Amino acid sequence: MNGTLLESARRAHELGNLNEAARLYTDALRADGRNVDALCALASLHYERRAFADARRLYGEVLRLSPESVVALCGHGMIALAHSRPGQ
Repeated sequence: MNGTLLESARRAHELGNLNEAARLYTDALRADGRNVDALCALASLHYERRAFADARRLYGEVLRLSPESVVALCGHGMIALAHSRPGQ
């Protein structure tokens, strides 16, 4: 079930339906709060929305679960870069 939720969330995300994608990623995380793929995807979605605090929190959770996560490390770097260029 959780895999299906994640697939549906990714599909919605790819189609630009961010509200639906966020709801589905959140549902997937309710089923398995340690799902690194869902955490990274939801963090990425928050980054796209420029909700950097939420993205940073989720990437931090990924790093707690998987300290070598290149996706989460890059996510933190992208957030830092976004903050260094206000208005962009």
